[in-house]
This record gives sequence, structure tokens and C-alpha cells, in this order.
Amino acid sequence: MMEHQTFRPGRVIAALVVLFTWAGWTWPGTPEVSASGALTGHRLMIDPGHGGSDPGAVGPTGLREADVNLRVGLSLRSLLVQYSGATVYMTRDKDMDVTLEQRTTQANQLGVERFISIHHNASSNQQVNGVETYAYTYASADSLDLRDKVYGELLNWSRLPGRGPNTANFWVLKYTQMPAILTEASFISNPYQESRLRDPDYNFREALAIYKGILAHFDTRDAVPTQDPASTWEFLRHLP
Repeated sequence: MMEHQTFRPGRVIAALVVLFTWAGWTWPGTPEVSASGALTGHRLMIDPGHGGSDPGAVGPTGLREADVNLRVGLSLRSLLVQYSGATVYMTRDKDMDVTLEQRTTQANQLGVERFISIHHNASSNQQVNGVETYAYTYASADSLDLRDKVYGELLNWSRLPGRGPNTANFWVLKYTQMPAILTEASFISNPYQESRLRDPDYNFREALAIYKGILAHFDTRDAVPTQDPASTWEFLRHLP
């Protein structure tokens, strides 16, 4: 289904290769950029939480939150680039260690417009499940709007219990200099939910809900791909 955008030199945002070397860590650097779309000219950073030696929460049968976060983050990047023309940076695009300070420093030095951190929750009570989204305790109106729009789309798609939207003093929300949110789309500690999170198609549909919330935040409903299962799998074949 997915076709690459026609290359238009006059409309392509120049990709600035930014290389951070910090305590032996190298950031991927070059953003994914598309030629045109509803979000052309907008610069966003996606932050798949945890990674490397930090697995995040671990499900009952061993599914790592870090791996799910990355799959959702890569799907979200592809949606933003291919369907809306946004310029998208990633705090990580593979399984690697990235500190909280490195994540916020990247975003601040690049001057991106929005920061979206992807997470999945956990509880000692395996029956708990639900959707949460967060903004900083003293967040701007833009942060709150982005949080609320993404929360609404995740609720509409997942049909899970609503547990937000919320505020918190998480590092990536407190120390980013642009509107920022953190998503906890479901609980990986719930056995049934863990089994769903193993499914790449489910991961893609979670990313699609977040993507639609971002579009709503920017007051556009353009460039929403089909949710037809066959088209979804064709889309997934093009992911990195």
C-alpha cells in the first residue's frame, strides 16, 4: 500500500547530521524526513523508553517493555514521516542504553517542537490494565492539549479503562524545553495484555492511535492511513 513520497528538493527539510558522543554513547543523529504532508515543517522527537541494560517493566512471560516501546516508536515514526511529512528524530532506534539526561539534552539542543515518550505500565496486581498519559505538573497549555488528544485516541482505540490524563514530575517531562508527553498505553504486567503487546499489528495500531492524537493536536485530520488489516501488514513490511 505504502508508496514513497516523490522527491521534491525544494520542499525537503535539510537533514542536519547531529552527532552526540557522551560517555561512549552515540545518538543515531539523522532524522527521518519526508517531502510533503500535513505536518511538513514540524519537527518532533519520539522517545522509546528504557533500552539496552534497562528492560523497563517485564511481563509475566518475559516480554520486555523496552522492546515494545521501540516497536511502537518506530511505527509512530513511519506514520509521521510517510503519511504527514513530519521531520522525526528518535532518542533511540535500536536496543541501546540512553540516559534520561541524554534524552532531554537531545531534544533541547535540536529545538524540536514536541517530545513524545513511549512507555507501558506495570503493577503488582496482574489484573490491572488501562490507559494513562502524562504531562509535566506545571505543563504548558500545548503540553496538556497534546496529552489529552493522544489520551482520547488511545481510549477510543483500545477500549481499555481510562486512568488519566495525569500530571507528573518525570524527568523527560520536567527537563524538556518544549511541549512533552509520556504515554502508558496499557499494562504489560497483565497476562492478557502482554500477549496482545507481543503482536506487531497491535503495536502498529497503538502507534496509529498516538499518531491520530498528534494530528488532532495540530488541528489536522489529513493523512490517516487505512486500518484495514491487509493494508496494515503491507505497511509493517516497510518498517525499519
